Amino acid sequence: MFCKNCGSILKKTERFCKECGCECLSKKPSYFFIKIYSKLKYFLSLALIPILSVSIPVIAVAYIISKNTRDPILSTSIKDQNKIAQSTVNILCDSGNPDENQQGGSGTIIGEDGLILTNAHIIPNGKNTTCIVVLSDIENGQPETAYLAKPIVIPSLSEEYDLAFLQIFSEFKSEKNNKSYGVYPRKFPKFNYDDECRSRKVQMGEKIWILGYPAMTGGLSLTMTDGIISGFPEDGLIATSAKVGHGNSGGIAVDQNGCMIGVPSMITSSEDDKESLGVIISKDRVDQFLEKTTEYIDKKNNL
Repeated sequence: MFCKNCGSILKKTERFCKECGCECLSKKPSYFFIKIYSKLKYFLSLALIPILSVSIPVIAVAYIISKNTRDPILSTSIKDQNKIAQSTVNILCDSGNPDENQQGGSGTIIGEDGLILTNAHIIPNGKNTTCIVVLSDIENGQPETAYLAKPIVIPSLSEEYDLAFLQIFSEFKSEKNNKSYGVYPRKFPKFNYDDECRSRKVQMGEKIWILGYPAMTGGLSLTMTDGIISGFPEDGLIATSAKVGHGNSGGIAVDQNGCMIGVPSMITSSEDDKESLGVIISKDRVDQFLEKTTEYIDKKNNL
């Protein structure tokens, strides 16, 4: 028997409900439904065990994934992106052979006087050439101003580290109309390589960006590609999934804080690989090159 007021179970001999005091009786529910309900409760309790055993890990994994997607490492923006883009230049060097095309690459302005860091291998015939340096409009990546620069190749060191310099010495003038495509002398937008960035250590899986002038765009348009640090194949080198095309050599790789990761230098792949990896000369190796270059210059000046 059940109390129709509060639903409490009543004995057949009970006239008043002990819970609410109601003097009212109701018909006993069908035994069939009571049995089904009890069976369902038992079944549900058993069914929840495997469900929970699966759902709890799934929920945990979902939480971890959502947490990681909010992690700053996966950020889609770069601090001081425009400043970095302004300091990334396109380099076209005369091969010295009229039957060969100009050799192209990228570079980063590291001095307000127009000193540029780049790869040594993009400079044909060593230092005996003149190069054109192009700065782009950061809004669309297209050529904006152009200058003439002389390569500075450090004996032995440039070959060992595959790094060299260019020094801007004049604006570029068209031979056809004598039009100048830049103003010189001027202060150039240099890359800010501060102490905080120097002391930072990179990690596998960290997201990075590559800035440069790949041949796929005709070698004239500034591009930005992203990827992660895939590994460290050799001491001083970094492998990345970020797209590094021919022409990116000598450009710059940065993290989300705008800190230099290194200098993109080559593409590596094997016959078995469907995709290639970019290779970056690490900032530690760049620092070694800069330090040894300073020592070389000081020693030469003291002779």
